[in-house]
Amino acid sequence: MTSALGRTSHVATSNGAVGGFARHPALASDTFPSRNEVGGRLRAGSFMSNVIPLTVLSAVATLDSKLEGWTLLAGPATEPRVFSYAVVFERAFSTAPLVHAAIAGFDVENHDSARLRVRAENITATGFVIRVETWLNTRVWAVDVSWLAIGYT
Repeated sequence: MTSALGRTSHVATSNGAVGGFARHPALASDTFPSRNEVGGRLRAGSFMSNVIPLTVLSAVATLDSKLEGWTLLAGPATEPRVFSYAVVFERAFSTAPLVHAAIAGFDVENHDSARLRVRAENITATGFVIRVETWLNTRVWAVDVSWLAIGYT
């Protein structure tokens, strides 16, 4: 909750929940997100202290027409055109992590609308596949895909 003064407060319930969210018993830290008195920024380490057992990996994959199998420049098509790119994590997770993929930038021909979809598929403990898709008359020269994987190692 945020008070009228802009400070963050936390409400503990009888079941150990804080702010409406139950805490995992394995998480020993009692540090919660809080606002610094100067400038309203989060204090260093205060937000991440509740996710200590988790590992976070991230990168930006720059995919373009020079890659083998690039199909996103083909002319008009009735079916979607797809390009897949395998990402291998620098270190494996113990189980398949949560993966978020998003478009960070793209280079699309300007003769038609920019139709572009990005997804993370086939997620395993060692990696996943970035799937880039376009359709109709859109011609894609390049796309930057930012990804974030969160899980246990």
